[in-house]
Amino acid sequence: MKFCLYLCMEDYRIMTFKSTILTCLFAVAMVTPVMAESVWAPSEMALEQYKPETKCYVNGSNVRIQNGNGQILEVYNVTGVRILTFRIDTDDKTVNVSLPKGIYIIKVGSFVRKISLR
Repeated sequence: MKFCLYLCMEDYRIMTFKSTILTCLFAVAMVTPVMAESVWAPSEMALEQYKPETKCYVNGSNVRIQNGNGQILEVYNVTGVRILTFRIDTDDKTVNVSLPKGIYIIKVGSFVRKISLR
């Protein structure tokens, strides 16, 4: 009799465990589509604020900035002193910095890069 009671209790525990797992899975399944929609669906505001990353190329004393329209180009020496400032008014701007040979740091918005003028 004890053995039969033990089996019944064990079956009850297994059924309770299975129903708890199924309840949890059902709850996760109900919440997941809402989370995925809010995380993955791009909003119109996010699409409007997209701006391609700023790129910089150096050729001699010419510095070419792409995708920097409306920003400020700042040139610093290695000690951190700002030497030159230019306003970038187009998406593709080439600026002649006419500085002595050396290493400089340029900053356009949040874009920062070390350049070497030769």
